[in-house]
Amino acid sequence: MTTLSQALLDTRQTGEFAAGGTLQQADFQGANLSAIRVEDPDWQLTDFRDADLGDFRCQGGTMQGSTFVGAALDKALFMEVNLSECVFEACLMRDAMFSDCDLRGSNLEGVDMTGTQLNASSLERARLKDATLARAVCRATNFRNADLRGVNFDSADLRGADFRGAQLAGVTFDGALLDRAKFDVGPAMP
Repeated sequence: MTTLSQALLDTRQTGEFAAGGTLQQADFQGANLSAIRVEDPDWQLTDFRDADLGDFRCQGGTMQGSTFVGAALDKALFMEVNLSECVFEACLMRDAMFSDCDLRGSNLEGVDMTGTQLNASSLERARLKDATLARAVCRATNFRNADLRGVNFDSADLRGADFRGAQLAGVTFDGALLDRAKFDVGPAMP
C-alpha cells in the first residue's frame, strides 16, 4: 500500500491543505483517507477500492482513471478535480460535493448520491444507470449523452442541467426543479 507524506496526514489535525504531489498508480485499497486535505494531486490510475474517503477534501489536480469501487465518499468534497474515466461502482456518496469537476466517461452505476452536489460538473458520457440522485443539487450540470436509465432525480435541483442526448428511460423527476434544463424534446421533462 502507498504511504502518504506526514504533511498530508497532518492535514487531519490542521484543516489546512497540503500539496498532493505525484502518486500515479498508487495503491490506497482499504486505506483510511478520511479528513485528508489535498491540493493539486496528480494521482492518476490510483486504486481507492474500499477506502474511507469520508470528509476527504481535494482542490484541483487529477485522479483520472482511478478506481473507487466500494469506497466511502460520504461528505467528501472535490473542487475543480479531473475525475474522468473513473469507476465508482458500489460507492456511497451521500451529501458529497463535486464542484466544477470533470466526471466525463466515469462509471457511477447504482451509486447512492442522495443529497450530493454536482454543480457545474460534467458527467458527459458517464454511466449512472440506476443511481440515486434524490435531493441532489445539479445546477448547470452536463449530463449530455450520459446513460441515466432508471436514475432517481426526485426532489433534485436540476436547474440549467443539460440532458441532451442522454438515455432517460425509467428516470423519475418527481418534485425536481427543472427550470432552464435542456432536453432533446421540449423544454421540460421528456
